[in-house]
Amino acid sequence: MVEPRLGRDVTASVGYVGQFATHLVVPVNANQAPRPGEPRPFDSVYPQISSVILTAANANQRYNGLQMTARKRFSDGWEVFGAYTWSTAWSHGRGFFSDGGQVAEAASFWPNPRDRDAEWAPASFDVRHNLAVAGLAEMPWGNGRRWLSGGPGWLKSLVGGWSVAGIWKAHTGFPITITAPDQSQTRARSGRPDCTGDVEGPRQVGQDSLWFNTAAFTLPNAGTFGNCGVGVVRGPGFNVVDLSLVRTLGYGGLPAIEIRADAFNVFNKPVFNAPDRSITSSTFGNVGSAQLSRELQLSAKLRF
Repeated sequence: MVEPRLGRDVTASVGYVGQFATHLVVPVNANQAPRPGEPRPFDSVYPQISSVILTAANANQRYNGLQMTARKRFSDGWEVFGAYTWSTAWSHGRGFFSDGGQVAEAASFWPNPRDRDAEWAPASFDVRHNLAVAGLAEMPWGNGRRWLSGGPGWLKSLVGGWSVAGIWKAHTGFPITITAPDQSQTRARSGRPDCTGDVEGPRQVGQDSLWFNTAAFTLPNAGTFGNCGVGVVRGPGFNVVDLSLVRTLGYGGLPAIEIRADAFNVFNKPVFNAPDRSITSSTFGNVGSAQLSRELQLSAKLRF
C-alpha cells in the first residue's frame, strides 16, 4: 500500500488486496443420477429416497481489488473522506444460504455436481465499482466561529452549534443467475437455461419493461444441462445519499444536548431489486420491486 501526504491535512492511499481460498464447502446431492436415464446411486438399496445431501469441500474463491482512499482531516470546521474500490470476486459456489433482495445468485446445488468448471463465475457479492464519500461541515457562524462570534449572546445561541453531515454510497449491480426447470433427466436440484445470444438488454424497470434480453434464453433440450453460466446478467446498481442536520446546545460546563434530524436516502432514489430471473415466469426479465425508500428520523442525545 502507498499512502502519500498531499498537503497539511490531506492524505491518500492506494493499495491492492487479494485473496484466494480453497476447499470451500458446497452442498451436493449424492443421489443424483450420473447421466440421463441411468439409475441413481442409491436406487438399488433405498429406492424410496429422493435425495442424499452431503457437503463437499471442493470449491475455490478468488478476490482481487484495487482500493483507493482520500481524506481531508478535520480543520477549518470541515472534513471529507472518500473511498473507491475496483474489484472482481469469483467463486465456484455460495454455500447453503442466499442474501436475496438485490442479490439473485445461483442455487446452492450445482446442476451438474460433476462439472465444477461450469460453476466458476462472479461471486454473488461481486461488485466491480464501489464508491463512498462522506463529509462533515460545521456552520461558520455563532460562538467561536468565523461569523457572528462577537454578536449578542442570544443571537450566538440561536445560530450557533449547527453542523451538516452526509454520505454518498454508490456501486454497480450484483451478478444475476437465470434459472430454468431441470431438463437433465438426472433429478438435479437446480437448473439453468441455454444462452443463445447477447443477454444485454435495455435495463428498464416496470411491469412492461425488460432489464435484460429475455430472448437470449431458451429451455435446454431434454437430457442436457443448460449452458448458461452463473451471473451472466448484472442487476440494478445502488446510488443513495444520506444527510444529517445536527444542533449542539451547550452552556458553560453543563452537559451538551445534541438534537439531530437524519434523512436516509434523502432524494428518495429507488433501489431496485433483481429482475424476475425464472425463464418460465410470466414476468421474466421484469424489475417489479424496490427497497429503501426515504426515511426521516429525529433524535436527541445528552452528552456528558
